[in-house]
Amino acid sequence: SFASHTNPGSGANSYFHAKFSKFKSFILTENRQLDYLDVNNSTTIKTVKTFNIGLGKVGGAFFIFLILLKICATFIFTLRSIKYIKSIKPNIVHLYSPIYLLVGVYCKLIYGSKIIMSIHGTDGLRIGKNKLLQLILLVPDTILSLNRKFINQVKIVNVKLIENGYDSSLFGPNNSNESRKKQFVSVGNLRWQKGHINMIKAFSSFYDTNKDYKLIIIGDGDLRKE
Repeated sequence: SFASHTNPGSGANSYFHAKFSKFKSFILTENRQLDYLDVNNSTTIKTVKTFNIGLGKVGGAFFIFLILLKICATFIFTLRSIKYIKSIKPNIVHLYSPIYLLVGVYCKLIYGSKIIMSIHGTDGLRIGKNKLLQLILLVPDTILSLNRKFINQVKIVNVKLIENGYDSSLFGPNNSNESRKKQFVSVGNLRWQKGHINMIKAFSSFYDTNKDYKLIIIGDGDLRKE
């Protein structure tokens, strides 16, 4: 995915890498009919038609079936991407999900491209718990992860840690005389990957002896009602 006006958080990593890169970037993304955020003149975005399949939790009732459907969707994506890839013959292919590894493998075999793969939250949760899925990590030349726990789980040499950054012009110490509010704030999609249920249970135990604290959850998603 690539960051859009309707959903700027999805694909934000590839958006910022393209925006601030001094090299020409060519973005291939699933066609979801979104209004993408503007990038610099050296970036081109191409949408590829396929069908979107969500995998859900590892070990779910239909997980194997969903994986097979995802492989089919990825194969279609790869075939339809080839005509675009031929026009650029990339030096580096940066994959923001292991799901599209086929595209990277094609570029590596045909054009000698280097493969970089970024492993983000959900992918890290799935791969970190599954030895078979970890075989995927042997293909890329370099893997980037935001999570030390994931790196310790997979124990593969070519994994590099890139921790989350922040905009220091927006976030910094509060030098006012106001006292810090007694509250915990969570910001993120309301999905199983974020662990909100565990957080609520933990806060419930904490609240038993700390009645002056509040838990504030900011976000929306599938689990809002739950």
